[in-house]
Amino acid sequence: MTYTRAELFVLPIALSAMVFFALLLRFLTRKKPLWVQDLPFLCIAVAVLALELVKQGKNIVDGYDTWTIPLHYCSTFAVWFPLAEFTRGNVRKRMQNIAFVASFCLLALFYFNPRSIIGGACENVFGDFGAFHTFFYHHLALLYCILGIIFKRFRPDFHDGWLWISCMSVYLSIAVIFAFGFQTNYFNILQSNVPFMEFIRVTFGQIAYLLFFFSLVLLGGASVFWIKARFDKTDKRKTVA
Repeated sequence: MTYTRAELFVLPIALSAMVFFALLLRFLTRKKPLWVQDLPFLCIAVAVLALELVKQGKNIVDGYDTWTIPLHYCSTFAVWFPLAEFTRGNVRKRMQNIAFVASFCLLALFYFNPRSIIGGACENVFGDFGAFHTFFYHHLALLYCILGIIFKRFRPDFHDGWLWISCMSVYLSIAVIFAFGFQTNYFNILQSNVPFMEFIRVTFGQIAYLLFFFSLVLLGGASVFWIKARFDKTDKRKTVA
């Protein structure tokens, strides 16, 4: 994708700031207790949830439309992040892994086609609430992932991949019902803004497109779990040996 001049200016600065901030936090907390190291993630979870609640409240006041219903892929961060940071025990560990992979998928795709995710927000980040919310909401999710990488927080078990498939299947089932019911293009369900995906939809039909698309989401995300779990297991064997 061709970047606009605003995107070429804003996005590298934002990415550099996030990486620097994450490295600084890692340096400052490297000898601190785990609960201190978890604080940046907790703050992001609170901020993401707050931004989503403010967005919903503002749209209720200004006039609600179906596009605002939080059924987009990135809307799930307002679910996964709080579950990852405010639960306890095994649930917390599993949901931290789900939250990381959800944000990792965003990171893996964002810089290939940022306009398909945040629209023209870079053109005027502080110009209106919509641009401000879109830009900072998504960059908080990106920061969550970058922190997860630098803090080495992602330590999945093999079966966590199946939990990803379960969680995302619930989300996709709800999103597809509302997308067709409201004729609103949540998560590119009705049509895709990615050219080769739209080609598949137009050429092979809506059902084939959705089966292919959902398979990519479910198996692609699960593969991140399975590959990392296998790598960790192999690395542990080498260390023991």
